Amino acid sequence: MSIIPKIAASLIAGSLIIATLPAKGQSASLLQRPVAAKGAVAKTLVVYSETRAPYSLADDLAALKLQLRRVAGQLETVAATQADPAKLAVADYLVIFCPQPFPALSAPLLEAIARSSAPVLWVGYGADQLTHLPQFAGQFDIAPFAATQPIETVTYQGREWKLPLTGWLPALLNPNIHPAAPIISVTTVTNNETTIHPVSWKSGPVTFFVAPPNSPANSPLFSDLLLDFYGVEKASPAATAVRIDGYHCHQDHLEFRRLVDTLHQRGLPFTVGVIPAYCNPKTKKIEELDSQPEFIAALRYAQSRGGRLLLQGYVNTRKASTGQEPEFWNATLDRPVADDGPEYVRERLRQGIRQMLKRGLFPLGWITPFNSASRADYAEIANHFSTASERVQLSDATAAENFAGTAIIQDDFGRLIIPENLGTITGQKAALIQLQARAELQTRLRSTVSQFSFPAYLTDDKLSQAVRLLDQLKTPFLDLADGDHWVQLPEALLLTGNAQRTVKLRDARVTWKAFDRTGKLLEEATEPEPATGQRLFQRRGKGDYELFLIIEAKP
Repeated sequence: MSIIPKIAASLIAGSLIIATLPAKGQSASLLQRPVAAKGAVAKTLVVYSETRAPYSLADDLAALKLQLRRVAGQLETVAATQADPAKLAVADYLVIFCPQPFPALSAPLLEAIARSSAPVLWVGYGADQLTHLPQFAGQFDIAPFAATQPIETVTYQGREWKLPLTGWLPALLNPNIHPAAPIISVTTVTNNETTIHPVSWKSGPVTFFVAPPNSPANSPLFSDLLLDFYGVEKASPAATAVRIDGYHCHQDHLEFRRLVDTLHQRGLPFTVGVIPAYCNPKTKKIEELDSQPEFIAALRYAQSRGGRLLLQGYVNTRKASTGQEPEFWNATLDRPVADDGPEYVRERLRQGIRQMLKRGLFPLGWITPFNSASRADYAEIANHFSTASERVQLSDATAAENFAGTAIIQDDFGRLIIPENLGTITGQKAALIQLQARAELQTRLRSTVSQFSFPAYLTDDKLSQAVRLLDQLKTPFLDLADGDHWVQLPEALLLTGNAQRTVKLRDARVTWKAFDRTGKLLEEATEPEPATGQRLFQRRGKGDYELFLIIEAKP
C-alpha cells in the first residue's frame, strides 16, 4: 500500500504526527535564536512612554518587541506611568522605550534606572532627563528634536556603513567626563567644521540608542547592537534564503520545474509557498488540490529536490479590478475581511494542511498571504503553525505597516519568524540592485538571515540572476528542514527537528512510520497496545520524517 492512501485514511480515522531529524552541525544552528548571557529564561522588562511615534499608525512598541525577540528569553512590557521601581529591580535586562519627544518620566522611575545593576538599553527620546542625576551629570547633551540633515554614512564597529540613518537625535559626549567612544556615530560638517555625533554609546550599565530602532535604515545596526546588549557569546554566521512564492494550480508547471532545477543543480535548499486551492474568477468554483494531478506532481518534484513546502493561505482568489486579493484582509478598506473570525481562519488553515498531507506533501511552515492579517488571525495561525516565513503586520489599524528584521525572531504568539527582508524579485534590474545592496549589508552583520521572495510566474533566468548575487556573498543557505517546527490539526501533528508536542490520547492505536525527506517510507511499526492519557511525542531517530498515526477507538 502506498503512503498516500495511508495518510488519507489516517486523517479520517484519527491523529497524525510527523517528525524530522535536524541536520548535524552548523545548519541546524542557523535556525536557532542566540541566547542571552543570563540564559534563555532571563527576563527583559520594556518600560514604554508611548506605543507609536507622532503622526503614525504603526505600532512601534510591537516592532521593538519583535526586534528584542531575536535573542531567546522572556519579555514583559509595562507603561512608564505604571512602572514599579521594585519590578525594575528584579528584571534581568531593562529597556526604556520613548518613541515620542518629551516623554513624561517620573523621578522615581529615573532614579530606579540610574540605580539599576542590570544592563539597561535606552531607546529613542528622553535620555536627557538622566543628566539631572549625579550618575550622568555633564556626560552628554542631546537635542530635543531629530536631525534634519541627511546622513549617508554611519560608523559602527570601526567601519563605515552606507546607511541613510533617519530620525537620530544630535548628541555630544563630554570627553572630560565621558571618555568612552561612541558605539554608533554619524559625522556632520557645518561651516567647514566636522562634528561626530554619537547615535549609540554606553555609560555604566546604560546603553543609549537615540534614534527610531525600527526604520529600514536604522533596524540592521540596532538589531546587531542587541547581541552586545544581551552579552551573546555564540552568534551563528549570516545565512541567506530563497523562497518561491504563490505557486498554485494555474501556474506554468513546466516552468516551475525549471525553477526547481535551477536551485537543485546548485545544491541549494529553498522554500515554496503553496496555495492548494484556486477560485476560478469566472465561475467562482473552487478547484481543490485533489483535482490537479500535474500540480501535485510538480510539488513532489520540488519536495524531492530540496524544496521545503510552506502553506501560503488556502485559496487563491482573483478579482478583475484588483488582481489577487489578500485572503485574510480587505485591501480596499484596509481592515479585516467581513467574514474574519476564528472559525473562518481555522477552517481555511485546516483544509490547506489536510489537502497537502493527504497527498504526501509536508508543509513545514506558513506564509500569511500579502503579509496581511489581524492579531486574532495570527493567534489562530499560531495554534496550527509554529513557524512562518513572512513580514509581520504590526497592528489592526493598517496593513501598510509591517516588520521584517534582519534575523530570525519570535512573535507575540510564540511563532518563529524567518524574515522576508530582501523584497520581491520583479524581473527589473533595479530590484536586483536593491537586493544585492541589502544582502551585502545584512550578511556583514551577525546571525542574520537574508531572504528574498521570487514569484512562481517568473522565468528561471531571472531566478539565476538573483541566486548568482547571493552566491557572491559566500554565506550558507538556510534549509528549513534542519529546524524545529510543528504543524498541528485536531487529528494531525507535524514535528521537525527537536520540536516536541503533547497529545491527549483516548484508547488510541499508534502506528509509527519513518520517511526520508522525499516522502519515501523507510520503516514502520505498530504499538501492541492502545494508549490513553497525555503523551509527549518525540522522534525515534530513524530517517528524516517520523510519522505517528493515531487511530482512536470509536465512542
